[in-house]
Amino acid sequence: MKKPLAVLLALLLACGTLVTAQPARVAHADEVKTISAAYLNGMPAIDGELTETEWGGRVNTPITTDLSGNSTHSASFGALWDYDYLYVAAQIADPERASGFDPTEGIWGHADLVSLFFDSTLHESSPYIASDLQIGFAASGDGFAPRVQLGGGVVKDGAESARILDSVFAAYHEGDSSWSIEIAIPWEAVGIDPYLATEIGFDISADDVHSDGSWEYLYWETRDKTSFWNDTAGFGRLQLNRSETVQAASDVVFSEDFEDATTGQAPASFKATKGAVSVVDTGGGAGKVLAIGNSANENEFNTALARLPKGIGDYKLEADLSFANVRDTGRWSSLMFRVQNEDRPYFQFATRQNGGVEFAHRTAGNGWDVRSNATVPAYTLNSFSHLSAQVVNNMVTETVNDQNVIESDRVGDYLAGNVGAQSNFNQTYIDNFKVTRIAAASLAVGVPSEIKSLDVFTATVEADYTNGPKGIAVGAA
Repeated sequence: MKKPLAVLLALLLACGTLVTAQPARVAHADEVKTISAAYLNGMPAIDGELTETEWGGRVNTPITTDLSGNSTHSASFGALWDYDYLYVAAQIADPERASGFDPTEGIWGHADLVSLFFDSTLHESSPYIASDLQIGFAASGDGFAPRVQLGGGVVKDGAESARILDSVFAAYHEGDSSWSIEIAIPWEAVGIDPYLATEIGFDISADDVHSDGSWEYLYWETRDKTSFWNDTAGFGRLQLNRSETVQAASDVVFSEDFEDATTGQAPASFKATKGAVSVVDTGGGAGKVLAIGNSANENEFNTALARLPKGIGDYKLEADLSFANVRDTGRWSSLMFRVQNEDRPYFQFATRQNGGVEFAHRTAGNGWDVRSNATVPAYTLNSFSHLSAQVVNNMVTETVNDQNVIESDRVGDYLAGNVGAQSNFNQTYIDNFKVTRIAAASLAVGVPSEIKSLDVFTATVEADYTNGPKGIAVGAA
């Protein structure tokens, strides 16, 4: 199981066995705004569109305190949570969207954006301490992925700041005189353990920049404060509501058929990291597809990574794949999974036009470790086949046209990571790229009927996963 220790801790807390220290709070006479975030069973598809049913009627908490005094935009937000992420969604009505953002200037005062503020210890004072966080998301990127930046008061070293920025995931969507954003921020970045904490200091703001350089900003809570970049005293509260559960509309967390993408360039939902990557229109039944590589077959690596939270560990990745042009029949294309960085290491399900398939590890040292291989019938050029790689804990199952071809228990080097597709000295078409999250649907915890104080005991946790198989973890406590 992914969290046997956390499950045991939650069980012990419920029995009153453990006592946890609660953060000291500063008393305030004024009433503090509080938002209650319902528990989300599942995960939203982070695409910025807010069309999932889990957000229905929940992005309605207004952000109305106008500190600039002349705001022409309006905004509202909502929040959900699970034991991996806090999810925040915001909707901004903006009659004049900013353009021409210069990334060298930083985002504040130069872009339309949403900022999140966290005071995980509820110290409610100035200056920021090491656990406090301000993080901004500017809707001035490539039409999907916002530019993300930490606030100037954040007390983090370079490595910690980079880790936080790498772990947070967000997507925004352009509307008619409006834009919306979805954000998934891991609890480790916020600085709390969601199994133990129930409330944190929180605030959110929405900034609007105009073409004449003027800058407007709205805040949710201020408590008569006017500065928040290095002072948490004006924050509101965010509560983790454990009594209300929202069911995710689907276990599908990423789906792309490329029909709405612009031809001749990489789609906004993917990041091209190597070689040639662009959307092409086949003019046939497949319509628009993602072309990995070019017809000259000149690049050793052509790589595109899906824009997806990197903390997802267990999922089924699937896509339709067709070899369009190959340098020779031994050249491969692959579905990549549990990708750790934009380069390496990662795992891949590689298949060659001559029918060779393999499960391989691209190491951090730029080497190959082929861990399993098999053979399927040779692929016909310009004919699509359906490939999938399903990873749960340390197990991977790879299929071609719904037939199992490789199973391995050697995928435990990394338990989470991104997904993507790549080709080697060939041009491959990818279509209907989809990621379905796999999670424990139910847990059965077995402990001795009697436990004496300070005794070491053994507990067993058995999980039924959403895709069918079981997982069992045994540990001492």
